[in-house]
Amino acid sequence: MHSHVLNLGRQMGRNLLQQAMAASLCALLLTLAARADSQADDLWRQGKEAALAHPQQALQLFNRALEKNPNHALAYCDRGELWLRMGRKDLAWQDFNQSFRISPNHKAATELGVFCDGRDDGEQAIKYYSEAIRFDPKDTLPYEKRGKAYQIAGNLAAAIRDFQKALALNSTDAEACRLMGACLYGQKSYGQALKVLDQAIQMEKKLGWKAYCELELRAQTHEELGEYTTAVADFRASLKERSYDKVELELVKALLKLGRNAEAEVELDKMVAHNPKDEDVFLKRASVLLLLNQTQKALLDYKTAAALDDESFEAQDGMAVCYEKLGQKELALKARQQSQRLHKRSLEL
Repeated sequence: MHSHVLNLGRQMGRNLLQQAMAASLCALLLTLAARADSQADDLWRQGKEAALAHPQQALQLFNRALEKNPNHALAYCDRGELWLRMGRKDLAWQDFNQSFRISPNHKAATELGVFCDGRDDGEQAIKYYSEAIRFDPKDTLPYEKRGKAYQIAGNLAAAIRDFQKALALNSTDAEACRLMGACLYGQKSYGQALKVLDQAIQMEKKLGWKAYCELELRAQTHEELGEYTTAVADFRASLKERSYDKVELELVKALLKLGRNAEAEVELDKMVAHNPKDEDVFLKRASVLLLLNQTQKALLDYKTAAALDDESFEAQDGMAVCYEKLGQKELALKARQQSQRLHKRSLEL
């Protein structure tokens, strides 16, 4: 009996010793892990501080932080941003994904949404932006980005709601204001679109930015309302801030609708002067000259376009139209056949 009690006591002692050693080992491991996490945090913070001025040093610090703590979500996220600045989008995508897998967060979700936008995957981009909004509903950027993704997808009502939310958070968000104006234009709510675009233009001016996009869209809105004189003024204002052949062509069309043909021709000449090596510009001017019954001038432009691009079936087709109007049937037939050959070749490429 005495021996049995003694053996039992010894066993209990050994168990207690093992438990104490296990607890001590566990405490040691926790201490080491906490120390490694602390060291990883220090390295991550140093990397953030060095990122702008010393990107290579920052990269090394982030790498060391992740060696200390392979589950440091923020280190992955900040290293992803660094990869982006270095032009390594493939590595950035991997780091943002890893950050989000370890611990879903606002920053990684926003960046992944931007990546999906760039890959024309609007549906997935919207999901990531929605996650970013869930983590930080006070940040305007995900609302603006998601609104744009909705706009591209054709869901203008959802886009407008997001732009309104962005503006509620930041009343000087000119980009959200402009995009909301574009959505209202797309909904044919032209009166509301004008009000919003007016606000966007004022915001841009206060920030010292150019407002050519807003001016162009406002001009198009005035056109839809039949207000061509105002549209011309806005197109001209847009062109003062940026030379762009699409806007110049819109201005020409508005002038033609007002019967101001001489002014339209002047603008056409400016358009070509700005882009003397662009065959598309000559094609556009030729099409307008045809509307003005200036067939010889149009023919010269189509010939110039063909010389700039010998694969342009549009130029050959335009030449055929001009030759037909001038009664030169053989030349018209030849140009038409060449246009068909080039068109067929373009479809085969």
